Amino acid sequence: MQAVVEEFSLVRGAPETKESRESLDFALMHLKQHLEKERFRGTVSYNTRDLLRSQRWWYVPFRWIGCMGFIVNLDSGYVNWLGSGPSLSNCFWGHEHGLFCELVDFAFAPDTDLELAKKLLLRFKHMYPNTDGVYPKEPVWYIEDKTRTDLLAYPPYSARASPVKPSWSREITISDALATNFPLFKRHFVWFGIPEIRQAYERKGLRFTSTPSDPA
Repeated sequence: MQAVVEEFSLVRGAPETKESRESLDFALMHLKQHLEKERFRGTVSYNTRDLLRSQRWWYVPFRWIGCMGFIVNLDSGYVNWLGSGPSLSNCFWGHEHGLFCELVDFAFAPDTDLELAKKLLLRFKHMYPNTDGVYPKEPVWYIEDKTRTDLLAYPPYSARASPVKPSWSREITISDALATNFPLFKRHFVWFGIPEIRQAYERKGLRFTSTPSDPA
């Protein structure tokens, strides 16, 4: 915990001033409203020693298996429900760069190397419809071109005695996505890709923008 405090210049612990207490009350109000909207039943509880505050947000360490806690923006009350996967450091870095644990519109810089974009898309999930025009109920992974080629070698599902449409038909290849959408990828779940995105940002000069997607 102390490592991320130093890395992101955070203030740790219970608020000590009237202004910081009011900002925490603001954050908790929006967090509770968000949880009620998600039909969460329970009490928000946490160790005040692990509260973290930046100039822009509060981190509320209300955690359980599969949840790393919550970040609440102080300007808008936006709540980022931190799912499992990335480290807390990567969660904070992702939040600071618009990589939230929900669908986002992710835009690569136009001059991004396509091979780099291709590697990163392997860590993205999309909401594109399948070949029948049916949209997935939740984000699905892209597939690599080789995987699609291998699967196409099998007999068509329509030719089977008991046709069962293979799961890959609900997805599209990364090359298809790049050819159709680059540089903007709307309604993508990139949460699991934060470590790779961060590494590319810090070591390979990746630049991008990311904002919450509009509701469907």
